[in-house]
Amino acid sequence: MFLFFFFNDTATTEIYTLSLHDALPISRTDIRCARKIKLVIVLNKMGYRLRKLEHGNFCVEKFGSLIIKDCFWFWKENKLSGNAIDFFVTAEKMSFSDAMRILTGKHQKEDF
Repeated sequence: MFLFFFFNDTATTEIYTLSLHDALPISRTDIRCARKIKLVIVLNKMGYRLRKLEHGNFCVEKFGSLIIKDCFWFWKENKLSGNAIDFFVTAEKMSFSDAMRILTGKHQKEDF
């Protein structure tokens, strides 16, 4: 009798691999919370220049037409949009782990 167990969750595997590689423990809860972080607050703290628009929207001057509202962003000219994690990975070209460090405040072991 043979018993096989097959687990194929590529997203989880990728996140887990990145976490091990960078020694940064990232949980699903961390990811859920990071997706909901209000970008305006984070970007202001990081020194980004934001221009207030109508309806509670903000334009990130560094990117021209990139618009932020709460925890979402939209870049019309590049046909891109996403959450807070996506902003750092897509617009800023950061790694997933670097984006999570910014959004969660977690650091690698050697940073302590």
